[in-house]
Amino acid sequence: MRFPFISFSIALFLDLVLGLVVYWANHKRVANQHFLTLSLTLAAWLICIGQAMTASRLGEAEFWIRQASATGVFIPTSFNLLRLAIVYRTKTWWQYNYSHGASFAVQFCAL
Repeated sequence: MRFPFISFSIALFLDLVLGLVVYWANHKRVANQHFLTLSLTLAAWLICIGQAMTASRLGEAEFWIRQASATGVFIPTSFNLLRLAIVYRTKTWWQYNYSHGASFAVQFCAL
């Protein structure tokens, strides 16, 4: 095994484990739910990057790089959701998602 693949695998494993541990600590807290969303988004991006690194053909690598770019669009949205969950602790996630819906529209238009 090459070093980049080993470091990629460790990063993916730690990302998923940390997201699940935070979620299981208090699964009803909105900030923990959004942290899990952020962890899953980062895991999807890391999987796309890993597939691009291990691709045997140029066309396959190009496909996974495009998928990583498309997945990366949702990372700022996930960070924003986590920020909103921390700032507006008393609101449910539906209440502040509705008031900040423009962020989602911009992210989906980028695709």
